[in-house]
Amino acid sequence: MSAGDLAAAMSAVRSGQFYAATTILRDIVDATASQGADWAKIVALASHLRDDDLASEAATRQHAEAPDQSTAVVLARALGEAGRAQAAATCLAPYQARGRLAPSDRFFLARQLAFANRFAEAEAILRDLIALYPGNPFGWETLSQGKAFRGDDADLAAMRALRDRLSGGTAPERAAIHFALAKAYVDLGDDQAAADALQTAAAARREVATFDPVSLEQAERDAIALVREPGLGDAGGAGAGEGVVFVIGPPRSGTTLVEQILARHSWIEAGGEAKYMWLASRELGSLDVHSVRTRFGANGDSWAAMGQRYMGYLRRRGVGSWFTDKLLANHLRLGLIARALPRARVVVCRRNALDTAWSCWRTNFAKEMSWSNDPNHIALFLRSYDRIARAWCEAPKLDTIIVNYERLVTEPEHQISGLLSQLGLPNEPATRQPQDSERSVATSSYAQVRGAITMQRIGTCASFPKATAPLRAALEAAGIL
Repeated sequence: MSAGDLAAAMSAVRSGQFYAATTILRDIVDATASQGADWAKIVALASHLRDDDLASEAATRQHAEAPDQSTAVVLARALGEAGRAQAAATCLAPYQARGRLAPSDRFFLARQLAFANRFAEAEAILRDLIALYPGNPFGWETLSQGKAFRGDDADLAAMRALRDRLSGGTAPERAAIHFALAKAYVDLGDDQAAADALQTAAAARREVATFDPVSLEQAERDAIALVREPGLGDAGGAGAGEGVVFVIGPPRSGTTLVEQILARHSWIEAGGEAKYMWLASRELGSLDVHSVRTRFGANGDSWAAMGQRYMGYLRRRGVGSWFTDKLLANHLRLGLIARALPRARVVVCRRNALDTAWSCWRTNFAKEMSWSNDPNHIALFLRSYDRIARAWCEAPKLDTIIVNYERLVTEPEHQISGLLSQLGLPNEPATRQPQDSERSVATSSYAQVRGAITMQRIGTCASFPKATAPLRAALEAAGIL
């Protein structure tokens, strides 16, 4: 491959031909020719396209040709973005052992170790970083998620002292330390302290992340209209999607637990929050029905091409017969999935709205999830997600299975066997021990799903009436409680 191929890929990106750009980059990565210094550009372009698998493949080639610390860091970060925390940690382990990693890379390594269920190693790194940089709250935030606080916990005093010192710090710093403290207060059952910490954390997040309810409402209308649109490419897909299981539901509704259960089945590879459907449909641009109708209409070939793109990502990943896709934003693309992947299945996860909202309120989500910074916006988001899911279930175009979180954890034997039966999978006992899975979990649920299936998280909000009062009021006003 020549420099002209890379230039062609860049040109394709500039003209909005994202899949064409991806195809060119794949050919470059698959070729045996060395790309030398251009590997950095290829990795960067693949990352810009948000094709995490391709970026990690390019970074692997780069590191193989120039195996040093700088390329190892690039590779580790690419693997982390692809959800391969164990592999990312392995890349950095030799340099950590020699004491050569920069602080930011050490912190990244600690998070990958936590995602890979190696929390003792993560804690050791985090405590070293906290000792070296006592004014940095992000280590405390990560550390707090993996431990249970006790009444005489020395860490609590240290975090309170840092909170006081950070009163004039940046918004992300203040949010981090208050989320860490809130986790401790919830562990300790201190309702008022948890309420105060969470309110302060959310206020700090609102300084840097603005929520747009109008955009949420528009996305909801588009998603529902696309699901209900009759005869839109009914011939598309041509059987694509066999063995693909989409797991959807709002954050903290049990989707990670469901995927972890399915991941224990010998037939299934768990994909986590893969962006494959987003990548396959990205060039559509707007998801409103008019735009989709104009672009695709009833053109079965166009829908089949989208399905083939999706299945191509699975083949490149080396997926066998079954695959779970848990990107929660896939609920906005259910209408596309129905037409491009008509043989796929959809598992819809449902959980008590207040328990879901309470869990979301306690989570320091990524900036783009700005709805989580205000109880009223959490209620709007959960209502929107529920409306889309209900519209889908009322007008099903794929095999749809509803999993109720409360029933799943109170009667796991019955519910798991039923889930497997509905999917057409043989009943395997290992699925009852999701905590034994060795796969990485790079979501906010990474600590919780490492334990056995338990009823302990049902109704936990009842112990925190003050902290949950704004959530309850917002959910009642939105009509979902």
